[in-house]
Amino acid sequence: MLLLFVAIQTEWVQNKLVAEVTERLSKQIGTEIKIEHVSFSLFNKMNLDGVLIRDKQKDS
Repeated sequence: MLLLFVAIQTEWVQNKLVAEVTERLSKQIGTEIKIEHVSFSLFNKMNLDGVLIRDKQKDS
């Protein structure tokens, strides 16, 4: 449990998780979603960089 908590604190793990979630969400809703970089600390802060969400007409 402690190892999981420590791993989630690293930006590498955070970005891998976000990549997986955005890929699944993109497939599920049928449009493009991208987040280039994410960093967060539990309970109080989240930074998202390079966020792209397209609609069904491929417009951002």
